[in-house]
Amino acid sequence: MPKIGSALKKAVEIRSETDDDSKTKRRPASVLMNHNRRAVFQALCFRPCLTVSAMTSALSLSRATILWHLKTLMKADYVDGISVYRKDRYLPAGLITSEDDMIVFALLNDEKCGELYRAVVDNPGKDAKTLARITDNRSIKSSLRSLEDTKLITAVRDGRHLRYFPTDKVEQLAQSERRKTLAFQNNLLKRLKEEYLHPTLRGIKGRGLLINLEAIDEDSFVSNARNVISGSEPTRNKASIEIPYDIVDVSLSS
Repeated sequence: MPKIGSALKKAVEIRSETDDDSKTKRRPASVLMNHNRRAVFQALCFRPCLTVSAMTSALSLSRATILWHLKTLMKADYVDGISVYRKDRYLPAGLITSEDDMIVFALLNDEKCGELYRAVVDNPGKDAKTLARITDNRSIKSSLRSLEDTKLITAVRDGRHLRYFPTDKVEQLAQSERRKTLAFQNNLLKRLKEEYLHPTLRGIKGRGLLINLEAIDEDSFVSNARNVISGSEPTRNKASIEIPYDIVDVSLSS
């Protein structure tokens, strides 16, 4: 009786394990292999607690598209939804665990409050009227109050005027979040491996880690003797994602 070649033997073994191609259990495709969905997730990694409107503007995607991808990411436990100041906001699951910190990130990444905070950092000691002119925002009282409540800025009385100064809240936040960010990175990389995306570190860019992803398209490869003997290879879908190694942009405070 002729011996079975190693390649054919391997194919036979694979065939016996799976029994029938129609009964083969397929691995579910990772939700992160969609380009736009990956962009949404990446944006939230660097700017957690964004609103849909902010993501629409930042990513140049329609509101309906953003909502559809968010729904998919939330169903896959990649993203959580919260409500801050009566607005729905979104952040990567497990990235920020403190509700107080979520509020701070919501303000820093809010269009009006974020711009006002930057104006205070760049122009310490200015009064509300001057800050309104700098930011071209005539109604900044509520934003100033929110920034004060979270201790991102402080007001000092100078005669008839209140002058505003940044605090060291952002530096404190950066220090407290570094360990949590590292844990988030490790958990995310572990999950990417579990989803057979073969993550490999490509390098560092700014305050982010560039990671290459590679997923096998199972529709392009059938495990039978002919494929193995001919040496055919499955199609490999490649992508990349960038995640922060520091979610707090300390340049905001300087």
